[in-house]
Amino acid sequence: MVSHRRIYPAEPPVSESRERGISRRGGFSILEALIAILILALVLIGAAPAFFYGAKMMQRAATKRRAVERATDELESVAHRDYEQIRNATRDITLGAGGGSVNGTLTLGVQEQSWDGKKVRVRIEWTLGNSTSDTELSTFVSRVGAGR
Repeated sequence: MVSHRRIYPAEPPVSESRERGISRRGGFSILEALIAILILALVLIGAAPAFFYGAKMMQRAATKRRAVERATDELESVAHRDYEQIRNATRDITLGAGGGSVNGTLTLGVQEQSWDGKKVRVRIEWTLGNSTSDTELSTFVSRVGAGR
């Protein structure tokens, strides 16, 4: 009779992935996770100044927009005044909105013109942080068109 015996090798074959040091269970070791977190932290630390600079520029742009709106409102109110009531003036103002308020100065400058009119200039100046900024708008008002 013929015997059907199987012959097994002394050790099971080693898989290719085990030879390269990769676990069959998958996933990351704690060391790999810590290295990934460290790299991510370094990238974020490097990018942080750009985010802060962007936020600062957005605040400056919002304040500039509020100043232009305030100057425009002032020029519109001048157009509705009696011609003789349009004169130089300076007053403190607050440029306020959702992100906070900034104190400033509004200056209304008036120059008589040779053609029986006035040049009206509105200048708003404010300080944000340690930098001073301003915006200026101007228009002309005639004796005929004033105070309508």
